[in-house]
Amino acid sequence: MTSDLHLAEIPITIREWLGEITRLIAPTQGCTSHLEVIEAERGIFVLKQSEEPLFARWLAQEWQVLQWLAQTALPVPHPRVFVEDAGAVWLLMDFLPGEPLTEVLLRTSVGTRAPLMFSFGATLASIHATPSPPGMLVQTATEWLDTALETGAMHLRDFRALYADPQLPDLLARLRRERPVPVPAALIHGDFTTDNVLVVEGRITGIIDWSGGAVGDPRYDLALAFDVDQDEVALAAEETVAFYAGYGRVPLSKLEQQYFLDLYELY
Repeated sequence: MTSDLHLAEIPITIREWLGEITRLIAPTQGCTSHLEVIEAERGIFVLKQSEEPLFARWLAQEWQVLQWLAQTALPVPHPRVFVEDAGAVWLLMDFLPGEPLTEVLLRTSVGTRAPLMFSFGATLASIHATPSPPGMLVQTATEWLDTALETGAMHLRDFRALYADPQLPDLLARLRRERPVPVPAALIHGDFTTDNVLVVEGRITGIIDWSGGAVGDPRYDLALAFDVDQDEVALAAEETVAFYAGYGRVPLSKLEQQYFLDLYELY
């Protein structure tokens, strides 16, 4: 899709780093940032921009997380330039080939998707098995959950237009009361849905959208991997089995899964 972004709108720091820009492409937009694919003298890159204060904060977090993850073997975009300019933030990163796993699953018939789901589970296992890179805060899963709940309270207080559901304060109170039994912490993605995993010819090639990356509770990622209401992919039982075979551990209980899906509404 042709972009409606003018070159002059891109901060000069980014334009100078890119060199001659030959093409701007506007792919399907995300929910929190304006997105552009840029073909330029130095290669192909993705540019994300946000002005809304909360989303801008998330984009700044993604810049930091990607810098840490660049020290690992995970297939993540390499961050290149970050700019704060007149209330907006801009993040330039390497372009990763592929299309979201959601799109691949939607056009793949039920009964033939098990290999994709096995790879999806194995990808999450590789994230959780990756040691936390130097610089990233090392904490317990309990400490991560403490922060997540406090962040949820901050969202309700400071971003009421985005968190306007009147049931959310009661949900936060329940999540504080009914905390799950702690488990060992791991490196987590923080938004591990099929939208954020890229595929080329049946092979997972990249993991994107890392603003929630942290050392935290791995069950959060597991719950979001099966948030089928969000991704509109109805999974067959054998596909769930394939995912956990790739992941290599027992499934979440229904109570655990629902707890972390509820947490996602606030975090």
